[in-house]
Amino acid sequence: WHGVTLFDLLVPAFLFVAGIATAKSVARRRANGQSKSEILSHLIGRCAILILVGIVLGNMSIPELSNLRWLGVLQRIGICQLAVGSLCLVVDRMIQIVVAIMILANYGMAFDSFAMAPPATVSPTRVAQIIDPYSVEYNIAAQIDKAWLPGRKYQGNWDAQGLLTTLPAFVIMLYGAILNGLFCWRGEAKNRSGIDGRVLVVSVVLIVVSVFVDYFLQPMNSFLLTPAFVLMALGVCGAVLATLDFKLSSGMNQDQQCTIVAFGKNSIVMAAIFGLARNTLPELMPY
Repeated sequence: WHGVTLFDLLVPAFLFVAGIATAKSVARRRANGQSKSEILSHLIGRCAILILVGIVLGNMSIPELSNLRWLGVLQRIGICQLAVGSLCLVVDRMIQIVVAIMILANYGMAFDSFAMAPPATVSPTRVAQIIDPYSVEYNIAAQIDKAWLPGRKYQGNWDAQGLLTTLPAFVIMLYGAILNGLFCWRGEAKNRSGIDGRVLVVSVVLIVVSVFVDYFLQPMNSFLLTPAFVLMALGVCGAVLATLDFKLSSGMNQDQQCTIVAFGKNSIVMAAIFGLARNTLPELMPY
């Protein structure tokens, strides 16, 4: 239940890259003279498409409307892209960093401050599990999904792609948007090795902090997207991006795009492929 594997970082990595692509798309549209309302309309349309595709792919074999799974990977990407893109429209990078820190800190405190009162009928052997705020069944994310999320949940009574865990997912995508300005431009490669080095140092610090949080404060849990796991994901994604950017941009000229442009331009297609893979290989993609 607790811990992290390399595969657990797949969905956060997609969120991270989608954040870079979203910020770049917003910046390009603003540079082309589009108004904020036009850009927002584009973001809403993309969000609606991803949500619709996600619902269709996630419920191909579910005929009953009452048993539909309303949230999933693609729906989460669409919602987070709308939120991140909207934030990029109205605030600068420093405020985005503050927002990310505040959301992640409060998300972690919500788990620590939540404890269920065990029912009188529960045996003493289960009391410890019920009051554990990080247990499978009784964490705050599960309780919110049980109370407010209709339809089928992937974990039974709650969903790893549910309501509350959308907040740390938003933070992961927002971090990608924050790094967008450091990596996405044409030409000007002479200072990129220094930028790559600084991002790599920050990434290592995030990984070290995540291990500290996991050991002393909160468990690292990929299903709940606990702060320790989010920090680990941010560190790994940032380190991989910095390394790839350094390797792939050494010969960059004015006509070449940044590392992730091709991926970002086809984010909906890539998201749909991921959704199909998740449904086709559920044993490899548990959420």
